[in-house]
Amino acid sequence: MKTPDTVEIPEVADESALDLYNGARLKVEVEKVEAEVRSLVFDPSIPKEYKFIGTIARKISGFKVAVDKLGKELVDPIKVQCKEIDAQRKMVKDRMDALRDEFLAPREAFDQAEVTRVKNVAAAIELFQYGHLKIAEFSKPDMARWDALYAKVHGFEISECVFQDRFNEAKMARSAALDLICNARDKWIEDEQALEAGRKALKEQEDKEAGERHAKRQAEAAATAAAKPKAPDAPAAEKPAPESKKEREARVNRAIMANLRDIGLSAAAAHNVVVALYRGQIPHVTTDYNSAL
Repeated sequence: MKTPDTVEIPEVADESALDLYNGARLKVEVEKVEAEVRSLVFDPSIPKEYKFIGTIARKISGFKVAVDKLGKELVDPIKVQCKEIDAQRKMVKDRMDALRDEFLAPREAFDQAEVTRVKNVAAAIELFQYGHLKIAEFSKPDMARWDALYAKVHGFEISECVFQDRFNEAKMARSAALDLICNARDKWIEDEQALEAGRKALKEQEDKEAGERHAKRQAEAAATAAAKPKAPDAPAAEKPAPESKKEREARVNRAIMANLRDIGLSAAAAHNVVVALYRGQIPHVTTDYNSAL
């Protein structure tokens, strides 16, 4: 049976560090240790073998610590050097990025200005071509808006340095736009005048029809009154009988109906209003049957 003294766990020497970490040698050493330790069989119930187990475990830990320490001594200087190299790389990266951006700045500004110029040129030509149509796109135009659009297009500065390859196109578009705006504005004026004339004619027709209806009602009332037989004159000595409540209400209701028909209600509508008044079905309105008519 092997004892801790005979168990083969290699010791790591400082002078062999490079050799140990070179290639697959360290892996081979680890595999030897694993095979050696796993081949051991001890009975922990036997005091001597119990101690053997602890001794061998400490030798395993010692091998691990020695290898780790040796590797750290090799790596630490390399890490310092890597850190210095990384700092130099970052310095070069930051400064070259800044230099590149500084050098590109004029071109970037030119590109942005060119984008804005092209956008403004396109917007101007679109205004020339469609301004007379878009003026009524969201709300009804008026003369002030037509005049403002004409003034804007007429006063638009068209320079070759701004419009460049679209200079001639812009000049022709503005010239055509002024004609389009004038024609559209004249058409709008004609349409507005026609609408106003139509509204006026409709109002006159409505007033005429209302007058005719009123005259017809008055004529009908006069004819009705003329057709009634004339009551005989009462004897001078006799006084007229006092008016009953029912008669007074009927007289007031007839007067109200006549007034309602005079303002345009039909006979049926006027009758319905009088009935509703009599029954108190119209809030806040009452009929005073005690007043003289």
